[in-house]
Amino acid sequence: MKQILQLLITIIFLGNSAFAESVLEGTVKNGNAEPLQGAVVVIKGSSAFSVADSNGHFSLKTPAKLPFTLIVSLVGHQRQEVKIEELPAAPLKIT
Repeated sequence: MKQILQLLITIIFLGNSAFAESVLEGTVKNGNAEPLQGAVVVIKGSSAFSVADSNGHFSLKTPAKLPFTLIVSLVGHQRQEVKIEELPAAPLKIT
């Protein structure tokens, strides 16, 4: 009986930890407010990343622990780091 209870507790804990992640959405645009398709948005120090679509939109799962830094890069453009102190209510805009 103890083994069954431990298994259930583990499953419940893992399920709850999955809900700790949030989704960060936003757009990447250049100085002329044009979307940058193919821009790569990475959470610094992790393997979490997203590639901006034709509208510059990206979406990625974020770690539960704040703050973290996003690294935004695209060939032919200067790499940019953006520190996220709290998750924004509206989509993030990076130019």
